[in-house]
Amino acid sequence: MKQISFLLLLIGSSFLLNAQGESFYTYIIQQELGGKRELKVPSGRVDIVNDTYAIEVDFSKKWKQAIGQSIWYGLNTNLQPGIVLIREGEADTYHFQLFSALEYAGLTDKIKVWLYPDDFPNAKNLEAALAGKYWLNLNGRVRHNASCTSFMNTKKGKFCKPHKGRACGKCGG
Repeated sequence: MKQISFLLLLIGSSFLLNAQGESFYTYIIQQELGGKRELKVPSGRVDIVNDTYAIEVDFSKKWKQAIGQSIWYGLNTNLQPGIVLIREGEADTYHFQLFSALEYAGLTDKIKVWLYPDDFPNAKNLEAALAGKYWLNLNGRVRHNASCTSFMNTKKGKFCKPHKGRACGKCGG
């Protein structure tokens, strides 16, 4: 019986990690690294910009795209490129491919890489606190869930219940 309970817990925790969108993790990571989210640059948006880095946050299976985006964002912000790979469980090993490619190209000292949640000690506490929360944009009374880029990213807003305001057209609030 204990083995079945453990298996269900393991499957459930993997499902929770996959159930959130990139912006949910971007918010959590930004809380630890500081800076601003969603900075517009030509042909894109930098997920996080702080005093040192222009950071691309992506699920680990998109590691190849993350390299190009981080370099482009670094070029357009005059900051060091950074990548945060969101690992989707212990079996997720895409980061080894990223590290191999960076080493082959001589970029290991040029692009800073973090792994989520491994390199963010407070992430799980914040992740648990935010899961299932909703954000109400007070200007338009539009409700966003944690997978939306507007979640906690509006000038005026507050946490709300799932029935407050109008559901966002992108995320379903």
